[in-house]
Amino acid sequence: MNRKALLWVTGIGVLAAVTFLSGWDSITEVWSGVAAPTLITFLAALFALQVATMAMTAYQWHVLLRKEDPSLRFRDVFQVHLAGNFVESVTPSSKLGGEAAKVYLFRRRTGACYHTLTSFLLVHKYVSLLPFLAICAAFLVAAPFLIALPAAVYAAFVMLAIPLGLLAWSINRGPRPAGHRPEAPGLRGRAAKAVDYLATAASRSRELSPPAERRSLFLLSFVVWGLYPVKIFLVASLLGIEIGLTLAIAATYAAYLVSMLPLTPGGLGTFEGTLALVLSINGVPFAAGMALALMARTVTFWFPLAISAAATALLARARPSGDADAC
Repeated sequence: MNRKALLWVTGIGVLAAVTFLSGWDSITEVWSGVAAPTLITFLAALFALQVATMAMTAYQWHVLLRKEDPSLRFRDVFQVHLAGNFVESVTPSSKLGGEAAKVYLFRRRTGACYHTLTSFLLVHKYVSLLPFLAICAAFLVAAPFLIALPAAVYAAFVMLAIPLGLLAWSINRGPRPAGHRPEAPGLRGRAAKAVDYLATAASRSRELSPPAERRSLFLLSFVVWGLYPVKIFLVASLLGIEIGLTLAIAATYAAYLVSMLPLTPGGLGTFEGTLALVLSINGVPFAAGMALALMARTVTFWFPLAISAAATALLARARPSGDADAC
């Protein structure tokens, strides 16, 4: 808990420092140019769009989990998905910490084996993050000809692409050969067990999700990730900040790449700072970029965090509905 508190303090400190350097008066001056009725209407529409993207991601889980429990309701999956998002948002996890919580909660809901749920988890990470990295790879190749990007964005891409590449290779290489490997003692043995567990789950995930299904889930992920720069572009339009769609796309994905590194909870501070930095080195005043980043994060981070916290509280009071002895 002390470590989590320290990371939260670090994240808030980074955000506060970047905001201070931007000038709070300059940020609020950008916001003050929007009439209250227009702001409320715009934010309501963006909140609805954010809920839609969260529902699409939960639907991917529902498609996978219904193979194990055909009676599983979408609203139950959505609730667990929100609870996992809450854990993900409050821990520096590269979008992985919340997945362990989802596996545990889906185990309580369905009684499915941890091996099976881990296989579904790996499929979900594969189909949700590979499209994101594919989009990022495309814009990083084109970026030198269109816009300027800090070196940290390229470094973040490499750091995320390596583990996802290994996951993709594990899922697509086919069944693991049978055989027994002697158990090593101590920490080395535990590490080998963990690697074998994940490798077996990755291999089984190929059987649980056929290529045609994975392609449809990939398509849905492209839609989800494609909506993120749209939100940034709409917030910029609301604030009267003139950025082209190309810059909105680059700044959005650059910010998400850096924020996925396990530095602060939910990328707090790193997302906002990266978004404002990319905009500023491409001609947008830094304060205007921060005003845009802070309002966008209200839609994509603080609002989901609030409803995820509520879903987590309700889920914590619910009794397990799955068979705890199913495996």
